Amino acid sequence: MSGRKLFFDAEKLILKTLEETYPRKITLDDADIGFFNNNDLNEQTFDLREILNDAFSHLKEKGLIEYTSKDDSRPRCEIKLTPSGISRIKNPIEVYKSDGIKSAISALFNALARFVENKLTS
Repeated sequence: MSGRKLFFDAEKLILKTLEETYPRKITLDDADIGFFNNNDLNEQTFDLREILNDAFSHLKEKGLIEYTSKDDSRPRCEIKLTPSGISRIKNPIEVYKSDGIKSAISALFNALARFVENKLTS
């Protein structure tokens, strides 16, 4: 599995975990989230830890989660979803559908307006 896919899987897992505890702030250790097996001490586990750490940092930078501990420290203390995190659109396809519908309606009204204008001026 690619690192990119693992990164997005880690973000989804973090958000799902925090949705279950919202609005409470929790302490969350990386091993508790279930992204990797804490007993494995191989290179892949170290890579997964790094990906999970990057996912936490990225979600914090985007304003979807907040926590009081430093980015690289474990466990993360007082972590929770922000209002932006809880109200985010969960499926990016819904955003495209919404934008597509708005664009289609706008194009329809523009075409109708041009048609009416052409009929009135001719």
